[in-house]
Amino acid sequence: RAVKTAEAVYGWPEMVINPFDEALKDQDATRELIEAAGEVYARSPGTRLYMTEWRPGYTRHYQSSGRHLRGKRRPRDKAYAALVDSGERPRRNFAVIGANTLDDEGRSIQDALGGEYWHYTGATRLAADTRFAFGFRPWIQRSEAVLMWANYKGQLDGRGWTLHYVLQSDPNGRKRRNTRGPVVPSSRALTVREGIDDRKYIETLRYYATQNASTKDLRYLARLQTRARQLLVNQQRMGGLDNVEGRVSDGAALQALRIEIKDRILALLLE
Repeated sequence: RAVKTAEAVYGWPEMVINPFDEALKDQDATRELIEAAGEVYARSPGTRLYMTEWRPGYTRHYQSSGRHLRGKRRPRDKAYAALVDSGERPRRNFAVIGANTLDDEGRSIQDALGGEYWHYTGATRLAADTRFAFGFRPWIQRSEAVLMWANYKGQLDGRGWTLHYVLQSDPNGRKRRNTRGPVVPSSRALTVREGIDDRKYIETLRYYATQNASTKDLRYLARLQTRARQLLVNQQRMGGLDNVEGRVSDGAALQALRIEIKDRILALLLE
């Protein structure tokens, strides 16, 4: 409630609160958070809580009563099967699920509950895979947002960083991760930007196709989701310890899709 009051007073953008990152590493803690969610909303109806789905199927655990969650370890397959078999209906404990393991089930649960399903990822690759992860991959599952974490992965020459900064007071990058130092351009940030641009182009095409009532372009966008999904070769390896964004089978095919979208936007603008 204090955060929501400050947002109104200072004109801040909305803060979506993550009470415990990757909470299902501790089932007891997750159960307690689920029990507390109702108290949070009662005191601050404007608050939206966010939880991280870092393994497929975790949305169903988060959006449950939590009664089946016991112990300090993450839930195993048997716990998930018991939850589903019990017939317990999902409920919206968390308005936003941020998933680095984007999957259709999590998306459908959030749709049914009126929640949002965001892509939460890092930039661990410097190839077409990363562009796909920030552009086409989230769009396949209709994620409302893409979040990115920063991580140190090399020397202080720009190549080992996922974002545009280094830690000046901690050269090894492992002790005081929130201390920002001088700006170092990063090739990783370039691929991230290109991936985000892909999503922007897709949404731009959808906007002008709707404005111009272009049924052929709307049909093209519907087919594009299927074509983009077919490029993904390791869907089950999304997320996890290495935060793998999803390898694509053909970088040239990805580039061809980008050119197609660009050409259709320009054609609509010239009508």
